[in-house]
Amino acid sequence: MVNVKAEYPEGHKLIYETPNVVHTTSQESKELGNKELEEVNWQEEKVIENCPNEKVEITALTSGAVVKIPVVLAAFTVRINISSSIEFDESIFQIKEIIKRIKIQQCTLIQDTDVLFIKGVIRKNIKYYVNNFLRNNETYGDVETLVVDIPFKCTTIFEYNITKPEKAINSTLKEFKCIRKSDYLNNDTIENEEIVYEDVNYIDQIVTEYYNEAPYCEAIGSKIVEAERFVENRVSTDNESIRKGIYAIEGEGILYITIRILQNQIVSIPMTP
Repeated sequence: MVNVKAEYPEGHKLIYETPNVVHTTSQESKELGNKELEEVNWQEEKVIENCPNEKVEITALTSGAVVKIPVVLAAFTVRINISSSIEFDESIFQIKEIIKRIKIQQCTLIQDTDVLFIKGVIRKNIKYYVNNFLRNNETYGDVETLVVDIPFKCTTIFEYNITKPEKAINSTLKEFKCIRKSDYLNNDTIENEEIVYEDVNYIDQIVTEYYNEAPYCEAIGSKIVEAERFVENRVSTDNESIRKGIYAIEGEGILYITIRILQNQIVSIPMTP
């Protein structure tokens, strides 16, 4: 059993302590005219109890097994050059922060090729100050948010640098013919003759179809390196240039996306010694 004692701010007095629970009291004074009224507020703060745990034995195959699991065929990093220009509806005072998130919308591998299609957006969450005013020689302003999606798209040719994918087995279609027999009455004779012929009213086929496991891509990480410039709106006077605010953000950078190419394959796991 572990006793936990929480930290409390000034003005709180420790009354008593039980396992995992700390009881405190807070005494506040309020002035009502010339009379001082004391109020005592009892507070009980509970700390979540620490629950014990036990190890669980795992039963696993030790005699070997044949499993179907994803196998890594290739791993590489794609570099994408990006350029963006974001304009505001009106001039703003100052940029507070810019938060960026990479969202990959498409990662498609063209089968039987080494060409990969990548598509996505860079989501920029821009917080900025507007309606600035001065108070006691300090500048104040409201904070607003603008969310912008910067799209990107590219193709890349890669190499299977770990192992080759399993070759796809083609489906097959075979046609065969069967002869059929029929009794035919000859006009010259009164006896029935047996005729062997190919019946066009029948189609005989053997269709073999294979359901191959297609390689697929998996994005495992990204990194963006970008330089952004705030474009200011200035008004020139006789003696100086007066800043009126920021009306646009221009950025150039590089986006790195790390990708794995995988394929579900049958793998034999040997016996554990």
